[in-house]
Amino acid sequence: MTGQVGNVISGTMKGQVVSIKEIIREEIRSKYGHKIKYAKDCQILSDSITKNTGRQISVSTLKRFFGIIECPFKPSKYTLDTLAIYLNFKNWDDYANSFDEKRHSYSNLNSWELLKKRAQYLTGCSLKTIGSKMETDLTELPPRDFTIKKISSFLDSPKVATAFIAPGGYGKSTLIYQLTEYFFNRNDAKSPNDIVMLLDGGSLIRLITQFEEFTWMNNLLDFKPQNSFSNYFRENPNEIKGHFVLIIDALNEIFYQTEKLTAFLENLLDIIASYENIPWFKLIVTCQPDNWKILTSIIQKKPNVKKLWFDVSFNTIPNETINVPLLSKKEIKEILELKHSKQLYQQLRFHSPETIEMIAQPYFLNLFLQKKREGSCVIVDLLNEFISDNLLAEPFPAEKSKIVDRLLYLSDYGRKLTPINKEELPCTEEFAVAYKDLITHNILNEITIPGSYFSITTAVRFSHSILMEFMLANKWLRENSFDLDLIRKVIDYYSENKLLRCNLIKYMIKIAFKERKTELLKDIYTIFSKGSSNQILMHESDADPETLNIINIELRKHKEMRDYLIPHYANTESGQLFYFESFFDMDSLALHAGDNVDYYLKNNPTEDAQIYGHYLKFTQYFLTQNQSKLQTEFEWFKEIKKTEQLKPLAAGFFYSTLITGSSKVDNATWKKILTQADHYLNSAAQIPYNFPIFEHLVINALNYSGNFEKTIELFKLVSEKYVFSTHKSSWLYQLMTSFYARALLKTGAADLGLQIFNQTELKFVSVNYNYYVKLRYYIIQIEFLLYEKRFDEASQLIQEVKSIARMIRFKLFYDQAHALEENIKEKDYKEKDDKKKKNLKAL
Repeated sequence: MTGQVGNVISGTMKGQVVSIKEIIREEIRSKYGHKIKYAKDCQILSDSITKNTGRQISVSTLKRFFGIIECPFKPSKYTLDTLAIYLNFKNWDDYANSFDEKRHSYSNLNSWELLKKRAQYLTGCSLKTIGSKMETDLTELPPRDFTIKKISSFLDSPKVATAFIAPGGYGKSTLIYQLTEYFFNRNDAKSPNDIVMLLDGGSLIRLITQFEEFTWMNNLLDFKPQNSFSNYFRENPNEIKGHFVLIIDALNEIFYQTEKLTAFLENLLDIIASYENIPWFKLIVTCQPDNWKILTSIIQKKPNVKKLWFDVSFNTIPNETINVPLLSKKEIKEILELKHSKQLYQQLRFHSPETIEMIAQPYFLNLFLQKKREGSCVIVDLLNEFISDNLLAEPFPAEKSKIVDRLLYLSDYGRKLTPINKEELPCTEEFAVAYKDLITHNILNEITIPGSYFSITTAVRFSHSILMEFMLANKWLRENSFDLDLIRKVIDYYSENKLLRCNLIKYMIKIAFKERKTELLKDIYTIFSKGSSNQILMHESDADPETLNIINIELRKHKEMRDYLIPHYANTESGQLFYFESFFDMDSLALHAGDNVDYYLKNNPTEDAQIYGHYLKFTQYFLTQNQSKLQTEFEWFKEIKKTEQLKPLAAGFFYSTLITGSSKVDNATWKKILTQADHYLNSAAQIPYNFPIFEHLVINALNYSGNFEKTIELFKLVSEKYVFSTHKSSWLYQLMTSFYARALLKTGAADLGLQIFNQTELKFVSVNYNYYVKLRYYIIQIEFLLYEKRFDEASQLIQEVKSIARMIRFKLFYDQAHALEENIKEKDYKEKDDKKKKNLKAL
């Protein structure tokens, strides 16, 4: 990875990264009057130096200085002083810190270019250091939009300084690397006349002490106005060609001791104050919230400096100062497409949707891409890698682990939601260093809590609920046998905290799949029970459906486990209830779930179960367009008698299949449907479903079959008879409304249909139904986009539908999207042909 970063630097800065020693070589060649290529050139030059300075430099030293003899060589101070005197300077320091082009009489560079060459060298060194430290190729990506807007506005503003403030892992160094290239270094840089000097915080002290030629950099440690490099340009403003942008990345890495960092920040604020009303100097820093908290406390005493900052908050609560947002889903999608494949984002949403949330933090995104190249992208692996890199690594891994365990203990294993008083944690010297490292790597963060009598308490909490829950799950696993009794114990222990309870169980299920705990997993559904209100319950406490759906998600990824577990689920009452009936994986219907319905049909002979199972089979063959098997299932439904006695759900499956399979609805069938709907209303038969599920299934089938007049009729009927005030936000209602809007579009009331459709929005779609719901919705959305002639947006959505449909093998939706795509091409061709004919007619 370091090699890749090095290639990026050499590619974007080729011919630009030149050390100051190369500059003096050029000036000496200019005074000498010839290229210095041979030993005789060095002899003549040596004589000339002695004659002009009264000092001697040997021929062998000059050979090494000009690279005639290739070997590692660091010129002595005497040699550098002598060469500077030869060019009419007092000594090397005088030469290195002079930007007056009149004094550099043997150089073809102006004063601004002389400064730029020096800054480019330091920037190149820092880019290499930052690149190797990050070990990421995310630096090759363009900067994030918000950073471009921020820096563009900052450079145009009268403000002197700005900052990117965020915890570790938010990608601050990456964005600084990207911005440096984008604005200043590339051949097509946005601000080519500006000078950038990038300094890596972790290397800052070494840079200042190592490069003696940049004595003015000592101002960063001890500000003395008389030593400032800017004095020359303040006196000669006509030689300023742009901005001088000083970037210091990772303030937290300059000094780990609070006292030293405080002194550095005070010095930095003095530098900022000295540039008030100097529009060409700009400072950009990156830091973590706890470092910014120190700066904030200092700046309260310097109100005049406060006003010189751009787009930062001086809130005393550290987390309120964060101004680097996590990656959006759009950004994640674009990065995955650039760095891997166009299909990866959709695959990730299907196989591991919770990973999307995690990789919104750039650290985890980079870790994910590395793991993906290694063939693994399981969320448990990412978290294990993070803990290995940051918790179990030096310095003091044992002490860091003890601090985390102590924090978990003091929080009553997560049952106490309030932060823990810092004074309750171990505080020896080793633990203090370990604690600081946990803060630096954003495992923990501090908050300030005001107390009585103007007292202040520093409290500590985990920075990420994801990390805390994962470490807590592992702590339970370390201290107990990993079996169903442990999961029951966790359920009981967190009876008052539904969210934490469910998240811990989710992690345990993930780990069980990773460790292939088949004996535990085959009976996993026995820990759940079902209440009378058709809710899924955990020992009479509400269970998060995501807890049950996580089993589906894990089954998608593990074929061998699936082949073993699903036949067992089909043979147990709890497995039938939860896996097949309550949380069936519709999105995997064509991949594997549909075929596994055969196990369910074999083991559950009840009429409702048989109708439900065959409806799933019918839907499988309908979506995959397997006509022969579709017809077989259709014939099975035609044999059902006494349909008026069916429960609402079974009746919905029956009529849905009948309508979809025949495409037409005769008057007799329609009359039966309306009569049955009226019966269910009067008998309150659909109360257990909290929704008129019978009508929803029928309207869905009417949409498939193109029976638009009847769709409108039934939707209006349902809307008049049922009160949807508490269910309007559900995807069931929103999808049914979109079917109604489409029916209006197809029957001459397009504007009304568009108005109604624009009011719909799919929210809270369960992961097991996610794509099955959204594909139907997207097809309707495309049709309305075409009606509005928003062809580019329609084309983009068509590509997304095709990508999803191809991934989950729903051929019906792929074909529908393809037909709409051809429609766009046909209209585009017609418009071009009409335009061509019009142009010919004009001639």
